[in-house]
Amino acid sequence: MKDIHSHLIYGVDDGSKSLEESIELLKKMEKAGTTDLMLTPHYVENSKYVCNNKAKKEIFNKLKERAKKENININLYLGNEVFFTDKFLKLIKNGEIRTLNNSKYLLFEFPMNHLYTIIVTKGDTQTSQVEDPTQENPNSEDPGNTQLQSNNNTAKNISVKGYNIDFSSDKTEYKIKTNDKSLDLDIELEESTATYKVIGNENLSNGSEVKIVVTAENGQEKTYLIKIVDNELSTLQLALAGGIILAIIIVIILIIKSKSKAS
Repeated sequence: MKDIHSHLIYGVDDGSKSLEESIELLKKMEKAGTTDLMLTPHYVENSKYVCNNKAKKEIFNKLKERAKKENININLYLGNEVFFTDKFLKLIKNGEIRTLNNSKYLLFEFPMNHLYTIIVTKGDTQTSQVEDPTQENPNSEDPGNTQLQSNNNTAKNISVKGYNIDFSSDKTEYKIKTNDKSLDLDIELEESTATYKVIGNENLSNGSEVKIVVTAENGQEKTYLIKIVDNELSTLQLALAGGIILAIIIVIILIIKSKSKAS
């Protein structure tokens, strides 16, 4: 299987964050049957996604070398996924973006709410917008950039002062035995563009649920749930404990009495 679109050039866009993550993804892709893979990091003018060809190539070479050491049998090629601009020829010439494996093909991403005609003449480009569906609803939000926004809604760490919940980013439900009326939470997110809110962290009692809702840049949400279990002994446990204590006291009294009679 050949794939001409991926985001494994790590650390440059909303794709893979590290070399290790890219290697793990390559292993999974190889198992799924991928034989040839084009690496196409985002390039978006006037944004944080502007990694140039030199920087991309350096990361590409590191990834390719590591994949070889890991015996990953996938042919890797370098390109770009370019958010549409009429300056693309200039960007190619200046070494900012690259075609697919230095071919004559370039992978574009177009806004979802505009249609364009493109005319290329002697190295120059001209564009004209032919339709803007959002004009029907001027108050509608522009969905065009949602694909470029991070979908990372994962918490890097959640800790509760005074308790060990053994946090894992893949685990979303936890239990805490406490009589506290609220939890002292410390929350760290993987993605700086994500946000979070805490729901239900007041007047806690047995059965209460504290929700930590993490929202990615693109609006996707993930909820971490902490269930509160009353730390007090149950009525049955108290009754059993009381019975045992009473039995011990009776035994001690009987022993004392028996010794008194013997003397």
